[in-house]
Amino acid sequence: MKKNRSFLEFFARSSFPAVLGLLLVGAAVQFLLFKGAFTPENMAYEVFAESRIAFVFYVVFLLITAALSLPGCGFTSRVSYTIKRLGVNETHVFLLQALYNFMVYVIVMAAEVFTVLGLIAYYKASAPPDFWGPQEVLLTFYRDPFLHGLLPLADWTRGLINLAVMLLLSLTAAAFPVTQRRGKRFPAILPAVLWTVLFFSQQIEYGYRGTLLLSGVVIAALVALSQVFSKEVSYDG
Repeated sequence: MKKNRSFLEFFARSSFPAVLGLLLVGAAVQFLLFKGAFTPENMAYEVFAESRIAFVFYVVFLLITAALSLPGCGFTSRVSYTIKRLGVNETHVFLLQALYNFMVYVIVMAAEVFTVLGLIAYYKASAPPDFWGPQEVLLTFYRDPFLHGLLPLADWTRGLINLAVMLLLSLTAAAFPVTQRRGKRFPAILPAVLWTVLFFSQQIEYGYRGTLLLSGVVIAALVALSQVFSKEVSYDG
């Protein structure tokens, strides 16, 4: 238990300050873009579409994924030294880092939801009263593909897919340092992030598109797991 806590604390010290900084900068940029796109004659979902805040989120998400992928790499000597000093096997380190990554992604998604709610509050305070109804928040999330993907509300299937995508990215980001310590690169991390951008940038409907999305998530996760468990390495000496 003490070793587990030591690794989780180490991953947090290595990446969470960068994650927090990126979230704060991203929220500030999104507010400026939303404020610049605001006009009294536009509905809330129209302002969201014109502000291009989704692009800011994609960039921040990509940079956060990079920050989560670096701890444990061979070129970060402090992490490699900690792994060797604590004397645990590589699979255990991978699972701990994947758990930490998943918690960070949940925080990132929640932070973006609160940022969007803050922008909606700004719109409500600035727009004409007849542009705002009691159902406007729900309608805004349903009308904008990015917002609906971010917070699916009653679409529980989409919510489960969101969790699957975050689990996939958690695995791929944790697998990168494992394969890097073995002298390789883990190519699935880039398509995994690009898949996420595609996932949030369009309205996923029921049918073959949703099936393809779930299949892609499962396949990528299986590839990540096969890369990690194909060779066991122990750092006990």
